[in-house]
Amino acid sequence: MASWLVQRGIRKVGVMSEISPNGQEYFLSFRRAAAELGLEIRGVETIPQTPTDLEQRLANLRDGGAEGLAYMGFGFPTSLMRPMFERLAWDPPRIMTTAFQFCYANHAWMKALVGWVGIDQVCEENPFYGRFLASFEKQYGRKPAHPNTVPVLSYDSARVFSEAVRRCDGILTGWGIKAGLERTRFAPSATGGPRTHLGAAPDDHNLFHGDWLLYRRVVEEGDKAWTTFEGLYEPI
Repeated sequence: MASWLVQRGIRKVGVMSEISPNGQEYFLSFRRAAAELGLEIRGVETIPQTPTDLEQRLANLRDGGAEGLAYMGFGFPTSLMRPMFERLAWDPPRIMTTAFQFCYANHAWMKALVGWVGIDQVCEENPFYGRFLASFEKQYGRKPAHPNTVPVLSYDSARVFSEAVRRCDGILTGWGIKAGLERTRFAPSATGGPRTHLGAAPDDHNLFHGDWLLYRRVVEEGDKAWTTFEGLYEPI
């Protein structure tokens, strides 16, 4: 998130951080990254997950000189902000955490997040994603929701489990599946960017490696809204 802001010329950012486990954890990492990249945090608004004074909090960040906005938390308040930005006459470049992926829950949420960039996991540039779409249509006679993180992430989750069973050497216990999982290396991933792969080890159960997190933006035309690929993370 910090890298995205800096690479777009933002030098002063306002932060909205939820009082939630991930809201606080994200902010600790963001604060460190901002310091490393020379990104000045002009203000921090700490909010509950259901704030009653959200518009005033946005106004505080605007009036504090923020050129961009970073949101950390589970994301429900972001679904309320669109009319607030209009009333405040403030349209800053804005980015949020993986809570962005709630936009796929329904069309109303997607419309509410128009203008936001967020951390996502689906990328049309990944050739394995295209193969997944074609395979799904061949199997079920219809296309899955696209672009949409949920179907492809579910697919890769199932593949990880099947790889663990295949590599467990016939020991179908919890410990056997764990060992099979830890023997998985460089499995191609349909989730994430083209350099993403799946793998684990005794001290690494993260599974995703490479470009597994990326940027997407919500756009609209008329009554329709969807996400577009914004780019891969590039270190500064």
